[in-house]
Amino acid sequence: MKEQNTDIHSTPSSSLRNAAFVLIAVNVLGLMAMLHHPVAHGASHTDLMQSLISMGGLNQLVHGTLIATVLTTWLCLFEFAMPAWKHTTVRNGILLYSLGTFAMVGAAMTNGFVIIRLAEGLRQSSNELQAASPLLFQLTWAVNQTLTGFGVIAMCAGIASWSLHFLSGAKHTRIFAVAGLLMVVMQIGMQWIHHGNFNVHQMLIFVAWHAAWCIAVAILMLRKDA
Repeated sequence: MKEQNTDIHSTPSSSLRNAAFVLIAVNVLGLMAMLHHPVAHGASHTDLMQSLISMGGLNQLVHGTLIATVLTTWLCLFEFAMPAWKHTTVRNGILLYSLGTFAMVGAAMTNGFVIIRLAEGLRQSSNELQAASPLLFQLTWAVNQTLTGFGVIAMCAGIASWSLHFLSGAKHTRIFAVAGLLMVVMQIGMQWIHHGNFNVHQMLIFVAWHAAWCIAVAILMLRKDA
């Protein structure tokens, strides 16, 4: 059974080593960006609109960074998965994770760019349209939450599929696999408790454990580099 994972743990190529180092760097960067995620506040729709506009620069910087790190992580994991592409669990893992990646990019685009443009446009609009801004902001929030929820679930499904593959590996790999499965179960449980809603703190929890998982994957990529 352990022979199944020999192709994924063989001596890494230079591209695989580079992907491992990049994977570590971008996940640390993504975690730092998430720690600076701004939150808009306002007692009225006018105050909320002004808050969104005033934090627009930071909001776009944070979400632009998150988009870049999410996409780079996806490319690095794709590089990691290629040597074991013949295994169904690895192949399904990257495909499911890909769906989650694109959904998360959509969520970040909505919360980081669409809503800022919406607020800026409403500021120049008529009073009647501004009065409807709470509904428009609620719509963008619903889109963001739906994409985020789907993205997290799809990423978790991909991680679970990879973890099943790692269960047939060496002892340290099996420990990593079990830890990944436990984190997935805990994440799904947290989403169920919060009815699929994500605030900044709940998203930070996901980003933190996901970053730890990616760094562990990077270590596996480098393990035979001696």
